[in-house]
Amino acid sequence: MYNLDIVALSETRFPGTGQLSEKDYTFFWSGLPEEEKRYSGVGFAIRKSLAKTLEANPEAINDRLMVLRLPIGKKRTLLCISAYAPTMTNSSEAKEKF
Repeated sequence: MYNLDIVALSETRFPGTGQLSEKDYTFFWSGLPEEEKRYSGVGFAIRKSLAKTLEANPEAINDRLMVLRLPIGKKRTLLCISAYAPTMTNSSEAKEKF
């Protein structure tokens, strides 16, 4: 397979925020509430062995942005951002909001 440790995901379409472990990965997501129609949604798939080293779960900003902070040394942190920008077919309002 691809042997990836961290993958940023988009168009997850899961409701709210959450986490799920499946096989070798832990999935984190951020989306709109259950009662709203969901077109976007972002998240991360993180290898379980690496997810155990996280000091905190990824931070859900909204259904289009999620931030992951991964310690990579005593005084260093890797910052990963999962972003799903509105496409050209979205309204100007949606683009401005993003």
